[in-house]
Amino acid sequence: MSSAVVAALFRDHAAADRVRVRLSTGDTAFPSDRVHLTSAIEPGNAGLVPAQSFPLKLQGYFHTLFDREDEVDEVRALSAGVRDGNGAVAVFPRGDIETKRALEVLRQGKPLQLFEHDLHKQRLEHAASEDKKPLLGEAYDKVMPVKPGGSVGENNEPLLGSKVIEKVMPSKSQRS
Repeated sequence: MSSAVVAALFRDHAAADRVRVRLSTGDTAFPSDRVHLTSAIEPGNAGLVPAQSFPLKLQGYFHTLFDREDEVDEVRALSAGVRDGNGAVAVFPRGDIETKRALEVLRQGKPLQLFEHDLHKQRLEHAASEDKKPLLGEAYDKVMPVKPGGSVGENNEPLLGSKVIEKVMPSKSQRS
């Protein structure tokens, strides 16, 4: 079963590369392992597929992204496009915020075609959410409340993990 993915086909490698760079830089950058470029110039993960020819490698790779029986047309369109000189960018968003960001950047690049897979079934849908308090912070507060003398931040809020850091790292006088 594949992950949620948004893929777009661009007129050539250069156009796809510009979109990849935009997705991979700045304050809202995706990690590079979640933005894939595929083209004849730069086959990316498609080049790793064990197949006899480049077209078969492309089909195998895009089938890993679009693996349902009703997505055969997506696999064909992406494979044929890359084979014919287009560039493709696939993004693996986690949550609504990343999905919106990926779609926004891909659309700004003026794709020839845009494809979505399982965006409504994202496993880590809260990894990037609108909620102000991180889920990890809530879980940590329940398991590891700050003890008297623990480190606090600007608003007297506990600094996550401060007690652990204090226990692991000896003071300067202890290190000498």
